[in-house]
Amino acid sequence: MIGKIARHTGKWLSVAAMAGGIWYLAKARNPVTPPQPLGKYKGPVKIDLSHGHHVGITLGSKIPSQREISEFQLGTGRRVITVNFFYPFDKDYPFPSETLDEIAGNGSYSIISWEPDPSGPRASSHNNVLKEINRGELDDYMTQWFTKAAEWKGELILRWAHEFNLPNRINPYAGMPKEFVDAYNRMCSIRDRAGATNVLLAWSPNFEPLDNIAGADGNSYRIEDFYPKDRCVNVKGLSGYNRGIRQKRTIHRKTPGGRGK
Repeated sequence: MIGKIARHTGKWLSVAAMAGGIWYLAKARNPVTPPQPLGKYKGPVKIDLSHGHHVGITLGSKIPSQREISEFQLGTGRRVITVNFFYPFDKDYPFPSETLDEIAGNGSYSIISWEPDPSGPRASSHNNVLKEINRGELDDYMTQWFTKAAEWKGELILRWAHEFNLPNRINPYAGMPKEFVDAYNRMCSIRDRAGATNVLLAWSPNFEPLDNIAGADGNSYRIEDFYPKDRCVNVKGLSGYNRGIRQKRTIHRKTPGGRGK
């Protein structure tokens, strides 16, 4: 199925797997060197993966400080290339420039998981967020957010409404492909009008299911049904979770020698 999606949407630009709080953006042979600038946005992002394991971190709902990033680097001997943090999609939460400055101080890139989730620990106040977006009720909020993003000028990856192919009871914006695509494209258009070409939009489903996705309307969908306009997808990714071989929902697999990979 991944092959079908790759052919349908173009080349996969990055596949991000999150396991135990560590993001692996790529795997190569050499030790990590400091990250290279992404450059000005001119279409699909091109991240240089030639310098070794590109490691990033996420600390759940907590935004890592420079000190915590440094401690991780010292403890692992690895340079943190990306820092993912979760941020509410909510009118009370403006563009987090100070947080991005803190992360950039380490020479790292930020991935903002912008969550329109009214029920999670980082709760958004929007109970029908996709409908509100598509009715234009959040245009002013998104315009202000992306305008401030454009003023910040540094590059960042914005992972909006991730894992939208999970059941609706897990993510309240999930299971509604038409509403999701319309909302995603509207957000993208507002980004473009605000001139926030430094914000790279990430389309990021969970690694399963890719077929027979349960819709909130009782119908079954495929991952292609959730894909927005090509120009609105700068980074493609997957969320995967290594919980060991005893749990079903895991990317952990056993090799013939008995070790997981």
